[in-house]
Amino acid sequence: MDKAELIEEISSKVGLTKKDTGNVVNAIVQTITNTLKKGEKVTLVGFGTFQVLERKARRGVNPQTGETIQISAKKVPKFRAGKELREKEIRETGTFEEMGRKLDELGQKMKVITQKGAGKTSKQAKNWGEKLDEVGRKLKKVTQNRVEKLATQTKTIAQVSKLRSQIRDIKRKREDKISRLGKIAYESHLYKKLDNKDLKEIGEEIAKLEKEIRIKEEGIENLKK
Repeated sequence: MDKAELIEEISSKVGLTKKDTGNVVNAIVQTITNTLKKGEKVTLVGFGTFQVLERKARRGVNPQTGETIQISAKKVPKFRAGKELREKEIRETGTFEEMGRKLDELGQKMKVITQKGAGKTSKQAKNWGEKLDEVGRKLKKVTQNRVEKLATQTKTIAQVSKLRSQIRDIKRKREDKISRLGKIAYESHLYKKLDNKDLKEIGEEIAKLEKEIRIKEEGIENLKK
């Protein structure tokens, strides 16, 4: 889900125009950004915490030459998911846990290779560099696969949410038609006037709305497969 889709989804739920919803979303993002710049954290209970952490200076290795280099300290923004978010549907898929586990495994491999590579001869450093490149390719592949899978799952959830929202709207319309149908049936003495034109039109509209509901419910089931 990108920013435009997020705005559209929120707009349909709260009843604001897309323009007003966009202004609200932009204000939230800007407020979080400004707060992080001041070194403060932003906590949304149940969702998670945005904060800036300081990454300490450390020694690293140039993958091209195998030489040891000094990496400067810097501040980086981080997001830590809250308990409620971790327990949601996305967590049940195992995507975050699986990606984290594989990245940790590759990180440990990289650490071991780095330790073995320090102080080696040029030939050994070249071999070590090739090993590091191989780990880098694996890391990139795992990350890309996990991100693509997560993006697909997130998009599916958004589609299901949108269809459910549409179903609720249609059901409200159906209830309104049924209410009007009941009123007309009562006032027109249905048992005496089965050929009432208004009654037939409303009945047809109700049947049409129920068909739309069935189609969208089938859409949800197909997305879940």
